[in-house]
Amino acid sequence: MKPSLFYITLFWIGFLTSSCEDFLDVKSNKSLAVASDKLANLQLLLDNVSDINSGYPSIGILASDDVYMLSENWEALSQFQPTSSNAYIWNPDVFNDADANGWTIPYHIVFQANVVLEGTEKLTPSAHESASWRNIRGSALFYRAYAFATLLEQFSKPYNTNDAPKNPGIVLRLNPDIDEKSTRATQQESYEQVFRDLKTAASLLPITPKYKTRPSKPAAYGLLSRIYLSIEDYDQASVYADSCLSIYDKLIDYNLLDTGSQRPLQRYNDEVIFHNTLFSYAGFVYPYGRIDTTLYESYRDNDLRRAVFFTKHGEGDIAYKAGYDGGSSPLFGGIATDEILLIKAECLARAGELKALDGLNRLLQNRYSMDSFVPITSENPEDALALILEERRKELVFRGLRWSDLRRLNGDSRFKKTIVRRINNSLYELNPDDKRYTFPIPKKVVEASGIPQNE
Repeated sequence: MKPSLFYITLFWIGFLTSSCEDFLDVKSNKSLAVASDKLANLQLLLDNVSDINSGYPSIGILASDDVYMLSENWEALSQFQPTSSNAYIWNPDVFNDADANGWTIPYHIVFQANVVLEGTEKLTPSAHESASWRNIRGSALFYRAYAFATLLEQFSKPYNTNDAPKNPGIVLRLNPDIDEKSTRATQQESYEQVFRDLKTAASLLPITPKYKTRPSKPAAYGLLSRIYLSIEDYDQASVYADSCLSIYDKLIDYNLLDTGSQRPLQRYNDEVIFHNTLFSYAGFVYPYGRIDTTLYESYRDNDLRRAVFFTKHGEGDIAYKAGYDGGSSPLFGGIATDEILLIKAECLARAGELKALDGLNRLLQNRYSMDSFVPITSENPEDALALILEERRKELVFRGLRWSDLRRLNGDSRFKKTIVRRINNSLYELNPDDKRYTFPIPKKVVEASGIPQNE
């Protein structure tokens, strides 16, 4: 597990003031100011992949309907990682007074991004440095927006346009001053900041990144599309999906993969637009977390994703095998072409356009056994939408997106769902309008900052 933001901040202050005194100074009020005239140093902060590209919130996977646990495994898990077992049964005290990683890790990423942003503001790049300056500043804005968006999915209510101006959002840290008092912005203000950061980032970032762990213009467009989808602004989600796919739309043909391998998918493969990983909980890993049997059975026999994503240990005993990080841990949480194609298809179906199935069929043709795929057809946009949502769940399993989908789809009578767990003799339910679709802020964060707790 990563240390808390407090300790990480102390580390950065110590490191940057002792060994990089020519790079960062400490102001009299203990906040940080960038003094470097070298863009390379700012890029180094953003290229610390193990820090800024990993550990994104993932507790929603354990709380979603893609995973199930046997009673004995749940009990064992509760002894050494109670966050996993608490999330599985939607315990209101999910973080058990001790685990604050879902909050502190994103804010550490925000802190790093703000250090870099302040650094770029102090530099006047020469003509030959302009492209680097734009890339670095755009990257920092991208990372900050990404972190804010993941915090909103955990700690702010499912989005509703009418309630967003009054619902509490998150703490919007827009500078690296660690002494600044924490206050929660409204949900609307929080999303507006995310969109402002990402749109500016898109205007600054290059079309093609040097590495897939660095942000790019299509990555910014893809993230905009994902977040607009999460708040049910399907028009804007469609616009930014188009912007992304017009630049990058490569797909992998799963017929070319070794489906019998434990790692059939390569890290940084052709579908990856931006690579990052999710925080790893033991509850993801077999034998603790098993794949929901109904989900597994929804894949047809000639659907290669069955063998690529999963390992079957016995009837109803399915383990997650591999994803777009190359294995089962850590889990891929970045932006990839398949997700953006599905966003575009869903938006078209919601607009009543049957050409929504064109993008879906292009994806599935690369997922089914060679010459066995029959294109999906429908004369009814509602049926097409249902098919697309089903394929979205199957394609994006264990990507950290199902929790967001449940939150938004529960407002639609056609797709809302009650999730049920059974542990020993106890039954647990999560209803569509349950307040537990918003996680509580870790208690030690509330106690230290004084910010209001969620209901």
